[in-house]
Amino acid sequence: MKFPNRETVERVRREYPAGTRVELVRMDDVQAPPIGTRGMVEGVDDTASVMVRWDNGSHLHVVYGEDVCRKVADDREVTVEELLRRYIPSGKAFYFMTPGGYVGLANQDAEKILAGEMKPKGHPGNPEFAMEMEVRELLEFRCKEADVRDEQGVVSALVYRHGRGGCRMNYAEKMERENRLKTNLAEWMIRHGKVLSDRSRSNEYAGVRMVEVLWRGIKWEIVEVDGMVCRIDKCG
Repeated sequence: MKFPNRETVERVRREYPAGTRVELVRMDDVQAPPIGTRGMVEGVDDTASVMVRWDNGSHLHVVYGEDVCRKVADDREVTVEELLRRYIPSGKAFYFMTPGGYVGLANQDAEKILAGEMKPKGHPGNPEFAMEMEVRELLEFRCKEADVRDEQGVVSALVYRHGRGGCRMNYAEKMERENRLKTNLAEWMIRHGKVLSDRSRSNEYAGVRMVEVLWRGIKWEIVEVDGMVCRIDKCG
């Protein structure tokens, strides 16, 4: 067998990145999954063979130049719990954007969450403001299988609650959620902290409000433009 050159290997890797859903078209192996079996690409080795985790449990590679698979769209939903159980054995870390904020998990923390030994925390963009959420709440969030990203040792996804209809968020919706989380945090700090100053100014273009608040022993500056929180920074 003649091995493909580096350019061919890199081309196949670009065509079949990890996380791509594929369907088997042909495989010359007595233990091959049935034609039409689907699976998820885990990588491409140095011989340009596509490494696939088939849905029937098989892990046979699609050998370059001999076997054939094709990419398919996948609208199946998968829960966070399924993702953790799938990727923990390979040592992956995790990063989810959830309705409760951003959740980042080291591999060992993901194991503890599955075991019920710790609660996850979500934050609005700054880990200093992380707040606990219930384990089942995180584990039952879900996303489209096709939206899961496995890059540089980190599995990431934008997840939603069951019943959301499985619709994907576009960029504008993601920004709206992020702004809402930031606004909720600012309101919480002002309500439960000590307001040191509250100044407003405006011109013909915009109205700006700057609030200094002492919260958790630290002084913060909250800046709003036309009622939208655009910055929360430490000051002093």
